[in-house]
Amino acid sequence: MKLNEPAEYQADVVIIGFGSAGGCAAIEARDFGAEVLILEKQPEDTHYSNTRMSGGGFHSPDPAGDFDSLKAYAKAMFSGDNLPDKLEGDQSEFADELAELWAQYAPQNAAFMRGLDPGFQAVVSAAAAFPEFPGAAKSGYACVRSTYTGKYDEDAITGRTKDSAKSTKQSGEAFHACMLTGVQSRNVPIHVIARRPDLLDALDGCLQSLRRDQRELVVDYYRESGRPKSDRRRDLAQRLGITVNALAIRVYRIRETLTACMESRRADATDASCVGHYLAAPKPCTAIEPLE
Repeated sequence: MKLNEPAEYQADVVIIGFGSAGGCAAIEARDFGAEVLILEKQPEDTHYSNTRMSGGGFHSPDPAGDFDSLKAYAKAMFSGDNLPDKLEGDQSEFADELAELWAQYAPQNAAFMRGLDPGFQAVVSAAAAFPEFPGAAKSGYACVRSTYTGKYDEDAITGRTKDSAKSTKQSGEAFHACMLTGVQSRNVPIHVIARRPDLLDALDGCLQSLRRDQRELVVDYYRESGRPKSDRRRDLAQRLGITVNALAIRVYRIRETLTACMESRRADATDASCVGHYLAAPKPCTAIEPLE
């Protein structure tokens, strides 16, 4: 492949992010015959998804539990429609359908994970959290923890098993290892995409080419500060003495200027190469990330 020639891939399903949701989606799509690829922003050796850092717990009621009871319990958890002390349910328009689907599929969760890797085990860590809810007693509800050792104790909760053998992994590490096994066994490529430093340099150069007030405005507008975005932008508009809508228009025009500047520099920085991938791919993975 020539320098600056972007690689192109075709797939029926492209999944952004390799956590539990992305992994499950990839596995299901591949099992139904689709060509699938996953794009992940973190390299393999520093890949810490929320799933991997979690306790590795998930819902997996006993398949032998009573279906109607499990549905009633799920409906109480999701919406409260069937709770006598609730004046109005939260999701009345689809609470019943959602509860029925959950009662149908949730008991299959542990079996699904064991199907990805027979060495994976799910150890029950909790029963129904709300024993007073309808259906709790006969629902067979269970929350389980991920493990390859079959144990659930303090060591399993607090132990760090990232660099240990898969047979000793616990909690989120065990869940991640199981999901990775399922993805790899289906030959689903996971491409790790990183921003090229030269593209970041180009963005910095384009920002510096703006007037100071424009640069400060667009940076403040998109800055992450931990506050709700709407609150930050409302305060910014008040500081400038304009409406929020006028602020959005002003920033949009600055973005147009930045985008044009980036496009003019892109000819010299068209290759944003992957820093690696979990599985071998036909060609090196490349992509260009647009200004956001």
